[in-house]
Amino acid sequence: MMIAIPYTPAGEAEFRVHRPKLLQWDQCEDFDLNAVMEAFLEGIASHEKGAAIWNQAWDESI
Repeated sequence: MMIAIPYTPAGEAEFRVHRPKLLQWDQCEDFDLNAVMEAFLEGIASHEKGAAIWNQAWDESI
């Protein structure tokens, strides 16, 4: 499984984080994608400083 986190770097514009993109899902038939994404987002939320940056920079438009 491979997940990419697209972002707009600071300098070109304001730093923005965009929706995660699933790039590869090979040989993962027994995994639940919703559970994987939920665990990924819980991991972000569990990091106090990282979650603050993620939430401030979150941009769902792309």
